[in-house]
Amino acid sequence: MKRRNFFKGLFGAYAAISGYFSVKYFSEKDKKPKFEYKLNNRCDDDTIGKLDKKIIGLIGYPIVYNCNLNCARCDHFAPIAKPYQVPFEVIKKDFKQLSKIINKEGELKVLWIIGGEPLLHENLPEVLKAAREYFPKTKIELTTNGFLIDKQEDIFWETCSNNNIKIIIENYIYNEKNIDFNKICEKLKKFHCDLKVNGPKYQFKPMDLTKEISHDAQNRYKSCFPKLWPILDNGKFYSCSVINGVDKFFNKEFPSHAIPVYSEDVLDIYKIKSIDELIAFYEKPKAFCAHCNYFISQGKKWAPSKKELSEWYKV
Repeated sequence: MKRRNFFKGLFGAYAAISGYFSVKYFSEKDKKPKFEYKLNNRCDDDTIGKLDKKIIGLIGYPIVYNCNLNCARCDHFAPIAKPYQVPFEVIKKDFKQLSKIINKEGELKVLWIIGGEPLLHENLPEVLKAAREYFPKTKIELTTNGFLIDKQEDIFWETCSNNNIKIIIENYIYNEKNIDFNKICEKLKKFHCDLKVNGPKYQFKPMDLTKEISHDAQNRYKSCFPKLWPILDNGKFYSCSVINGVDKFFNKEFPSHAIPVYSEDVLDIYKIKSIDELIAFYEKPKAFCAHCNYFISQGKKWAPSKKELSEWYKV
């Protein structure tokens, strides 16, 4: 708890200081900020990651596994993921089931549409409409690396506007040279969409995964930062993207170093009926955590992935 409060305070101070560098775009329609460039961290929202009184802070849903940006140590393991778009029918089915579990007795604060790179999905407008259909009161955020954002057709911007979808660009080191922000501002002005660019991302944390049990699972889970972003992927609920990525990608790419993903580490949302079951699963420490040292290790400078074992595994 002390560690978590420390990080919250650190990021809060970071966001406050960064306000000096903010640039805001105000739409002519309602004079409310629709575009902001800020050195901040989305974790400073106290609702993120809280599972209390039947309120779930956030759930991420990857609709594409691969990415057009090749980041070493990617915590979604996109560099070693084969190109794949989750079929729209599967996504809609999962949204429907999740809404049955949550909306009857609880609330989901944020539904996070992610990847890989979600803008690669050929049915993205339909996905966003389905998200709003099943979660009418939830904040829906689409997070992208931004390299395709200025190339989106009007149907994308119109869908985001009509369904109150917030677009978040993760600001990697190549963004300024590869994204036409003037063109984006024209779209924002025309469609009155809500878009935010997160602070520059110059480092990625090593996970230092191990095949052997190397940590106390309960203590690691209590101090775990990535669990603020649980993942729902193709009907399976994971407490974090690391367990999801190891289960889906790492163990297939590096079978001789496969890390155990235990039955209690994954929850099938089609085998539960209530939000209480989902919360109980989330709050329970995971056996997998004994193999992970993510966010404890010192960050390393951004670099392109070479798809090497050492990017994720402690060697």
